[in-house]
Amino acid sequence: MSALRAMEAAGTGAIFVLSLSFAYIAIHVERFSRYGQEALLAAAAFLFTAGLMRLLVFAEYIEREQAVVVNSAAAISFALIGAQLAALRFVQARLRREQLNNR
Repeated sequence: MSALRAMEAAGTGAIFVLSLSFAYIAIHVERFSRYGQEALLAAAAFLFTAGLMRLLVFAEYIEREQAVVVNSAAAISFALIGAQLAALRFVQARLRREQLNNR
């Protein structure tokens, strides 16, 4: 195995470890709000998809261009989920503020 292939394998493993770390933190740490937990889980899912695509390219099961297409779709969905969570958090904060002002 060449040094480049070893580095690619190590990078792929690091992506999976980071994905699992985000999922573990989202589930077990109670410091985050509901939206923070969902954002961490979305990031974990995105990283898992990216790691899986790298693994499939590394194993020469799919072409790199196919992995780019899948990763692009995953990145777009991650951005849309993030925007939705930010909007929901904004709406929730505004409703809470209005409830406090009406008391």
